[in-house]
Amino acid sequence: MRKYIVGSILLLSLIIQIMFVLTVQTVPESDMKGYDERAMLFAERQSFSYGGEYNGSTYRPPMYILFLAAIYKLFGHSYPAVYVIQAMFSVACLALIYFITVRLWNGTVGTIALVLSALYVPFIGYSGILLAEILFLFFLLASSYCAIRAIQTRSIPFTVCSGVLCALATMTRSISLLLPVGIVIMLALYYRKQLFTKAAMLRVGLFFAAMLLTISPWTIRNYVDTGEFVLIDSISGLNLLIGNNEYATGFFTFDVWETEGWKAAHQPQYNLPQADNVMRDYAVQWILDNPIRFTELTYQRAVAYFTVNTDWFTSSYGWHHILFNKMNFEARYHSFLFICFFLGLLLIRKKRPELVFMAIAVLYFIGLSSLFYMSPRYRLPAMPFMLIYCAYSLYWLASAIKAKWASFRSARI
Repeated sequence: MRKYIVGSILLLSLIIQIMFVLTVQTVPESDMKGYDERAMLFAERQSFSYGGEYNGSTYRPPMYILFLAAIYKLFGHSYPAVYVIQAMFSVACLALIYFITVRLWNGTVGTIALVLSALYVPFIGYSGILLAEILFLFFLLASSYCAIRAIQTRSIPFTVCSGVLCALATMTRSISLLLPVGIVIMLALYYRKQLFTKAAMLRVGLFFAAMLLTISPWTIRNYVDTGEFVLIDSISGLNLLIGNNEYATGFFTFDVWETEGWKAAHQPQYNLPQADNVMRDYAVQWILDNPIRFTELTYQRAVAYFTVNTDWFTSSYGWHHILFNKMNFEARYHSFLFICFFLGLLLIRKKRPELVFMAIAVLYFIGLSSLFYMSPRYRLPAMPFMLIYCAYSLYWLASAIKAKWASFRSARI
């Protein structure tokens, strides 16, 4: 019976998502326009070289550009084709959340997690936007699922798959670059006293080898193209500067173009990686020179993670057309999920390695936003792990209420 319920929820989610994305008529702009132009360039010339003031060939990770280029090759320069395929990946993310939750508890908790996820508006909304969020989330969740399967079954193939998928996630958005530390902690907690045994070390080594071998061709290509070591992309310095400068507010502002760090970096003698290093050095120095202001900004960004609700482009991309996104539903739902998440953290007494990993993942993504700058879409990578905790807290509450009701009825009888 459960498989029919789960299948029905996934099918209904897909129908809702496709109905929504086919209503999106907005032409990509800002970051979306950059991805679009790069993908068209690669589809036509198989090249990542890209002109512009600071948008060099290492400015973006490659996977989403390749994803778009493949769609453009197959279907022409069609935004609806991109959005429909992204809707399919979004529903695949819902399925992965379900399977991860089932691995941790049972099918009932998994179904609750699936329903909660299907109601989460950004999973639908970002399907209809030319940004890397949905593809990144798919690779992130697939890697997490394989990592959990790997430690539960001691499977070497799942360990290798987790490393490859984590690399693909990092090559989609480089923010996941340090997340493997959480996977290693999960492995360490699982093996405990046997951490330095051959079996444990083999799995850690295979995970990182798979990740490194997947990323290394792109890194080598970057060195050949620029003469600089660029592991994934050349945007971390800019992002750090956006959040930490003399005009910083905790969010993106165009004042970053007026900072001394930006002006110092954009000189004729610097290529993109070198300019990014200059901006990173300036931002780090600003943090060291202004520790109190940096602390204030970090606190503001952490608080904003739980209070800011929508991106600037959601109105133009028609999020109000989403079936159940009425009467400020998204904001109310966020508040509900955050409460359930913290409740779930308190309720789980047996700190299993898999649950520790998911808590680390949440803290990791919150920490990144707090260190750099806050944007509502940066909240998306942590949400699947939060939703899994939410599902458990609701399951626990329902079980407690059921037990109390049974006890009450028995007492009356």
